[in-house]
Amino acid sequence: MIKMQRLLSSISAERPNTPVLFLSFLVSRNCLIGYIRFCNSKSLLLLFAAIFFLTTGLKAQNERIIHTPANYATEGLPVIIDVEIESGTEIPAEGRIYYRISGQDAFSYIEMKINRFKLSGEIPGSVLKGDALEYYLEVKFTNNRKINYPEDTPFSAPPLEVVIRPVGAGEGIGEKALVILSPEQGSVVTEDRILIAVSIMQHIRTINQSNLIIAVNGTDLTSQASISEDMATLVVEDVKPGEHHIAFYLKEKGKQEKLTGWSFIMRSPEEAAPPGVFNGSVNAGYNYEDISSEIRNVTWIDGRFNGKYHGLDYATRAYVTNLERGDQQAQNRFLASMRYKILTVKAGDVQPQLSEFSLWGSRTRGAQLALNTRYFNMDAVWGFMRRKVDGAGYDSIVIEINPITGDTLKSAPVEIGGDSTIVTRIERFIIDPATYSRQLMAVRPSFNFSRNIVWGINILKVKDDVNSVEYGLNPVDNLVLGTDLKMYFDHRRIVFTTETSISLYNSDISEGAMSDAKDLENIIVINQNFEPLPTDSSLLDTTTSTIDKAKGLAGEILKSSSAHRTNLVLNYFKNELRIGYKNIGRSYKSLGSPTVLADVSGFTIQDRIRLLNNRLYLTVGYELYNDNVNKRGETTTERQIIRSNISYYSPPRYPNISFGFRQQNRENDGDVTTYTLPDSTTENVDNRIENSTLTYNVGIDQSFKFADLANNVRFSYSNSGTEDQIDPSGYSDAIMNSISLSLSSRKGQRLENNASIRRTSQESQGSRFLVDYNAVSLNSRYMLMPDKLWISGGVSATLADGESMVTPTVPATADSLLGDQVNRSIIKYNRMQLNASIEYNFRSQHQFQLSLNKVIHNDHGSIDYWKWEESDSHWSSKNVKNKDNSDFVNQGDFATRLTYCYTFS
Repeated sequence: MIKMQRLLSSISAERPNTPVLFLSFLVSRNCLIGYIRFCNSKSLLLLFAAIFFLTTGLKAQNERIIHTPANYATEGLPVIIDVEIESGTEIPAEGRIYYRISGQDAFSYIEMKINRFKLSGEIPGSVLKGDALEYYLEVKFTNNRKINYPEDTPFSAPPLEVVIRPVGAGEGIGEKALVILSPEQGSVVTEDRILIAVSIMQHIRTINQSNLIIAVNGTDLTSQASISEDMATLVVEDVKPGEHHIAFYLKEKGKQEKLTGWSFIMRSPEEAAPPGVFNGSVNAGYNYEDISSEIRNVTWIDGRFNGKYHGLDYATRAYVTNLERGDQQAQNRFLASMRYKILTVKAGDVQPQLSEFSLWGSRTRGAQLALNTRYFNMDAVWGFMRRKVDGAGYDSIVIEINPITGDTLKSAPVEIGGDSTIVTRIERFIIDPATYSRQLMAVRPSFNFSRNIVWGINILKVKDDVNSVEYGLNPVDNLVLGTDLKMYFDHRRIVFTTETSISLYNSDISEGAMSDAKDLENIIVINQNFEPLPTDSSLLDTTTSTIDKAKGLAGEILKSSSAHRTNLVLNYFKNELRIGYKNIGRSYKSLGSPTVLADVSGFTIQDRIRLLNNRLYLTVGYELYNDNVNKRGETTTERQIIRSNISYYSPPRYPNISFGFRQQNRENDGDVTTYTLPDSTTENVDNRIENSTLTYNVGIDQSFKFADLANNVRFSYSNSGTEDQIDPSGYSDAIMNSISLSLSSRKGQRLENNASIRRTSQESQGSRFLVDYNAVSLNSRYMLMPDKLWISGGVSATLADGESMVTPTVPATADSLLGDQVNRSIIKYNRMQLNASIEYNFRSQHQFQLSLNKVIHNDHGSIDYWKWEESDSHWSSKNVKNKDNSDFVNQGDFATRLTYCYTFS
């Protein structure tokens, strides 16, 4: 540790450039690893915080994501996500929404559209099935810097959670016990796969779902249906053209009663529309942006095209922009798909979801094939997860080290003379690392033993091409093998799923495979970077037999690189009970599903109860997990989560109300240990962890009519607080609360008004960081000419007020003091945004839109400095001075956008 401190201090004293700092980290890597063993989590947090403040100069312009989650989502309907970047001067380069349904391990993602500091995206409604939607946001900038919301998600902080409102919840009004949902009476459909669905109103008439009978054209198909207490669904395949009749019967006490019946008409695609029918649209746009005195011109074209031809469904999409550059990953997007009966083929940018443990939603530029038959299915994917991006060459730095004390005498990128008493080391490093081309191949054959049992095999191979670039770092190799089983019983009221996978991962294959493993190089590269590395040194003993080595290595792989989970869902008596267990080894890693967290084991149990005629939904859950699954670490941390949600869905004239509660407790079996350092001094290291995070939220939605307008008012409040029971300084404590009120008013297409006000307060680092954000917005859209001309405009304003304090470090000597130290950074700014646009439709197929945005940003922040008094060796609190800082800016940004859309059919 002493050597590392001397090395870093000597390099810092010479004020080297960035490559020297980077090299100093590489040189002291082993020392740093040893030092971390002496540090607890709190001291590391203080260290990283100090580095952050010193390197950023306490900028007031640190970006922050502003987002207000919806109070609830509706099953089957998309969720619109709007995001705003506050206190930023750099336009985001990429935004993603990572989402999953509660109970899943892996996140999928969609890319958000970027309009300067505002981003928007849409989570598809097809995935909204279950009790809750979980998601988090990630925004990246051009220098690969990124921010998340909530911060530290998905690793430490939990994702946002939005309750999913079931279809028909709160709408139990009417005379019939069965409400027809799909297909509608007398409707004409063209798909040969029909979904029959009805809602069961138990409050009108108590119906035992086990006694329901579903008949299609007089044939009893009840055994193929999924029937719960509040809904019955049936999927009918290969429906022939013509008229079809549906009937629901209730059989009780030997008598059969018809509850409802209706009919629909099935037409073939050729009958419904002439051969060659198609439709699509082309959007073209131009953006002019003057942000932070940097002018950027952006053009883009987005075209969509789909149609049918004699049973063949096809669709294409192409998004092309002038932001596409060879020195970064692809910005253009392409996708073409075709489906003919049992075969589906896609080419371009696909996001396959084959298995949560192997490949789940990772964008791949290539091809995807899906073959679905009655007894056998095959999914295959091939392509590139990322393309090669060339980097810059090598640079060298010469380091002189005293062989006795270990002190660094000199560190500079120059030639130095020879001295036999000095250790000289020349380090080479890559100035600008390149990105390797990363290829992906995945196959999933699955077998349908019946309509209710599906067994699948998952194979994934991901590998970097080491020859694709010259100046690259750490090319990787990954192989995942797994299997999964899904079983459904009692009309899908019982659902059982299980999945097991093994991951082989190598973090650096640049040197190739070991001589003894050359034959396996095409399957997986095995060298000193292969994971898992054996903890038993006897496995590497040359005297050990080959068979024993193989058994030992296989045992290590099964322990560290395996992942397993099992889930059971029971839907009875107005309860939806979910029980799950998972065990994921420390070394498990799949590049095709990177959001699955490793080193976790435990179980979850959750129940959602329907009460008051399907108007009141109560969800309670308990989770218990621990890390250090393979017992390789010194401590084991236990994570306990208690969660509950109450939602009341009322008829339209009454409000919908939801209340959520979540408490997470983290505690480990660490202890306070005393270490003796090389200079004979002692240091106490506290490895204990004991903290809790309490989060609760309240949401109220009310729809009403006033002044011939359809209005909706939404109120949201959330509070999250973290308390550390170990750290007496309170540095690890944090509090965040947010309150928002919004009102939307509509009058058909003629008028639309939206207004909102929100306040967010954040306190962390033991009250050393305090900030309040207050924002208000008002936007309106008005139709001047029916279906032809609209104008819109709006204003939004944000005010921030806060401070960030730093405790000064006492210098060892006056000579080592490089200058005055920062005491605190005062955050105080306001930003106002004005926007206006005009939309014009010409002959129903042509749409033009011109929009203008003006942002006025005034920063009145400042930095306070402490002054060191050499006379009596202390920091003077009387000589605090304010200094101007170039990081605090006043600016006026301007952007305009012109778009044209042509729709054809």
